[in-house]
Amino acid sequence: MAMKKQSLVKKLWQKKKSIKIGSLVTILVLTTGALKFWDDITLRCSRSSWEYTQLILDTSSSMQEPFVDKSRWETLKSAIDAALYGYISENKLAFRQFGGDDCNEDATELKVPFGKDNKSTVIDSIQKISPSGGKAPLAKALNKAGNDFFKDKRNKDWGKNSIIVITGRGDTCYPEDFPEEIKKLKIQFNIEVTTHLVLMNPTEKDLKNIQKLAKAVKAEGGNIKVTPVHTVKELVDTIGKPDASNAFYRGNALRDSAKYREAIVPLTEAAESIPEAMVRLGDTYYALFKIDTNPSHLEDAIEWYGAAKNNSDEAMYSLAKLLIEEHELIEDENITEIDGQEVIELLDKLAKSNSEFKGKAEKKIGEAYKIWPNLAIK
Repeated sequence: MAMKKQSLVKKLWQKKKSIKIGSLVTILVLTTGALKFWDDITLRCSRSSWEYTQLILDTSSSMQEPFVDKSRWETLKSAIDAALYGYISENKLAFRQFGGDDCNEDATELKVPFGKDNKSTVIDSIQKISPSGGKAPLAKALNKAGNDFFKDKRNKDWGKNSIIVITGRGDTCYPEDFPEEIKKLKIQFNIEVTTHLVLMNPTEKDLKNIQKLAKAVKAEGGNIKVTPVHTVKELVDTIGKPDASNAFYRGNALRDSAKYREAIVPLTEAAESIPEAMVRLGDTYYALFKIDTNPSHLEDAIEWYGAAKNNSDEAMYSLAKLLIEEHELIEDENITEIDGQEVIELLDKLAKSNSEFKGKAEKKIGEAYKIWPNLAIK
């Protein structure tokens, strides 16, 4: 049967490809050593979009002081999930704490090293910690943070590096060393890092002292920002990525309430920076199709799952499952050309992984072979 539309793979590729990049590739492949050069360019471009963010959290006695109706620490624990909602799986997160009876290096510890898609690990680690009391050696924590970043040498050359310090009073041990440690990140480790100090309900005196230190950092060419917060919303918005996070939260809430049409706009907005929003858009359009049987909604579901499949096992499984279960309608309506080989390979990849969809994928492969019996995994 002649299909009105191209295969899913070709269709998605055409939406992403660039004429300029295509022309560049053509020129490069005709040049000696072009492939090696192109690999280097590709690596640099991909690295430029990496984000490395280390949370450095104060666990000294100052975090036991009140913030709104709880302690600073308990408020932070209750807000951290929402604050990190907008961090996508490609971002590398790390978590270090500082605070203890002494002002030495033992009073700071890396709890979660940098890793992709480890947001839940960071959140779980924070939830298990209680303030240790004592003083807050922030300068020592920053000194150690340089090594945390430097362990992944890719940070040295490319990518966006940032430190978010959440504290009650700042450094209560050696505050005069604070500007020097920020300076070392650039000089000793050759790492460009943006440092953001978030002060939870600081006293006027503490805020002035921190701002004075920040001024000294800026005078040396350092990149630092100081933000006092006095409400939970301010805390969440300051730590997180509020625009994408709020859009995703709003869209998800509408989708969960079966308000699918209303959910599309905020989820589409969030999808620009949160891959999971693409998966939820696929779910939303598929739910709409189940309600009104409009083929265009099925097509949209396929496109959004397809756009997210390289970053999400859930999207990979949902796409394969949809194409199997709706294959007759898709072909009858000429919605898209189904590549049965691709469907089987997606399921096989999941079946051989440690994904939570491993078992489901194994079962679906059998169904796929009944539809496309002549295909074999390459």
